[in-house]
Amino acid sequence: MYQGKYLNNANSKAASKKSAPAPRQKKPKKRITVGTVIFYLLYFAFIAVAALATRQGYILLEDFLVRFEASQPDAKSQQVFAEMFADPDWGNLYTMVGMEGTEFEGKEAYVQYMTEKVGGQELTYSMTSAGLSGGQKYLIRLGDEKLGSFTIKNYVTGELEIPDWRLETVELETYPRLRSVTVMTKPGRTVTVNGIPLDESYVVKTTSSAIEKYLPEGLSGPGSATFYADGFLVDPEVLVIDSEGNLVEMTYDAETCTYTEAVQGQLFGEITDDEKDALVEATKAYSRYMIGITSVKLHNYVDKNSEIYKIIKNNDQHFKGYTSYGFTEPTITEYCRYTDNFFSANMQMTLNTYRSDGSVKPFDIDSTIFMQRNDKGTWLITNISNADVHAVTTLVRMTWMQDGQILESAMVDASEGLLKPPAVTAPEGKVFVGWFKESVDENGDTTLSLVFAPTESGNISLPSDYVLEPMVLHARFETKGE
Repeated sequence: MYQGKYLNNANSKAASKKSAPAPRQKKPKKRITVGTVIFYLLYFAFIAVAALATRQGYILLEDFLVRFEASQPDAKSQQVFAEMFADPDWGNLYTMVGMEGTEFEGKEAYVQYMTEKVGGQELTYSMTSAGLSGGQKYLIRLGDEKLGSFTIKNYVTGELEIPDWRLETVELETYPRLRSVTVMTKPGRTVTVNGIPLDESYVVKTTSSAIEKYLPEGLSGPGSATFYADGFLVDPEVLVIDSEGNLVEMTYDAETCTYTEAVQGQLFGEITDDEKDALVEATKAYSRYMIGITSVKLHNYVDKNSEIYKIIKNNDQHFKGYTSYGFTEPTITEYCRYTDNFFSANMQMTLNTYRSDGSVKPFDIDSTIFMQRNDKGTWLITNISNADVHAVTTLVRMTWMQDGQILESAMVDASEGLLKPPAVTAPEGKVFVGWFKESVDENGDTTLSLVFAPTESGNISLPSDYVLEPMVLHARFETKGE
């Protein structure tokens, strides 16, 4: 029996039924529990806190590094220099360090000096040894020149603490006050330097003429007063004021730092014809009166209120015994006009008197005659002198010093030819070697030069041609045998 096809079909169906997939079933959904929510909330919160802490830590670290960097001496010194010296306020620095001025100069002069000195140049700084101070010191320089310094110091001692460097000190260089000023003006003027009047101690030289005693009150002859002041950082402001409070015009010589009164006037001028005629006529009238010509009306030529009028009137020694007289041609010199109504001049003329025997008796006239015009326009003699009324007396200030102290300072007559310095006592083991003059160069270095050597008497005789000028002299001593 053939069963092959059937069996094969049957087996095939059976196999087909066996391999067919089973129907799919849906899985049940998981439930989100409260624990899960809490877990994730804590998880993300931890991440957020960690991120925030990391950020904050970074900020704190950055701030620490900034503070640490700023706390280093290099950074602090750079900060101090930038604040104080990169664009320096010299007035503020002057006050900060407590600098002191002089009677004539203060902060303003220092500011002007430093501003001119530095100009637009840049300052630099560099570290130097601070010694045993425990800090760090920095020099302020203009090129190679030191202008000052500052030091900083760490005020924190703990090894684990951030250093605290602070400004400790500021120092500024002091400069030699090498500038001086000389003022040549007329007597009676007020001289101010930076607004401060100079007293008589600053007068180093005066000139005066003998003519002063012949002039009426309110008039002055040719004369001068020289003031000298030194110890300035910058050129001072100088004003000269007359007796009425008016400023006097001055000229300035920058090379010698000297102010001179601009209008000095000429000592001798040119006499006018009117003045000459009045002078000659009055002199002849006076001369005629002196030889006994009493018809001369003296009060028409000589001021009757003057001393010379009284002297002439009281002189009874009139020359007699002549038959005629005559005058030589007059010579007029040394004419000086003091005002429009007062002048003086030297009159040279000879009055010749002739005797009956033919002999001649000359009377030489060589006098300085002073004349004043009265309210009526008439010129009258007010004084007559046979002396040298234009003789000039020059006084100069001599200052003698020892060990920085003034021993004596006085005005002496430059024409005397003899100086009498104060006595000095040499320190033990030393000898006196003379009077020296100090000179200071632009760098402030002092040089001594011998002016007067010691003498046995202590007095100093000057050569006849020696021109004595105002001086400050220092006594100097040296070791015996040196």
